[in-house]
Amino acid sequence: MRRDQELVTRFGQNLRRARLERGMTQADLARESGLTVTDVGRIERGTREIRLGTLARLLHGLGAAPEELLSALRLPPEEPCPGGSFWLSSGR
Repeated sequence: MRRDQELVTRFGQNLRRARLERGMTQADLARESGLTVTDVGRIERGTREIRLGTLARLLHGLGAAPEELLSALRLPPEEPCPGGSFWLSSGR
């Protein structure tokens, strides 16, 4: 799985968990956040990436802090570059 897709999937799982903890349906969250039910479902399934504005709308709709939806999005570090360095040369 691509690293970006893994983040999108984890975010969707966090969103679903937060919604269910509040006893909300996808329709409830859609109404409160100004999104469509289809959009909420796609975000929860990890088939739609979101922009910052959508994140803000979801947080408002849930009454949640950013940490609640963004927690557990850390990924293990990528493989180091050959030679063991993570630094990229600036060409200078």
